[in-house]
Amino acid sequence: MTNLPRWAWNKTEAEIEEILSKHGRHKIVASHAPPRGLLDGNNYGVSAYRRYIKRFQPEYWFCGHIHEDHGEAATDGCLIFNVCAQNREYTKFANPPTVIDL
Repeated sequence: MTNLPRWAWNKTEAEIEEILSKHGRHKIVASHAPPRGLLDGNNYGVSAYRRYIKRFQPEYWFCGHIHEDHGEAATDGCLIFNVCAQNREYTKFANPPTVIDL
């Protein structure tokens, strides 16, 4: 496997949390993986993202990665959208586009 040191899944929870804390509050956040426990299959999400949501309360969070959990959820005043469009095998579009009126 190729070493991809800058990619999110090659960071520890502590490293991700440190990066997020440096950026402070934003109304809209986009990440590859979802926050842990929200639209993340069997808890494949990132716990540091959940802590960021609790601390900074962004309004919207967009993610993908977990193809089977397309949809939306909410926690701590944040709307989370898993916008993954393709099936797990990347062979067809399995989910409709996500359109959000702001």
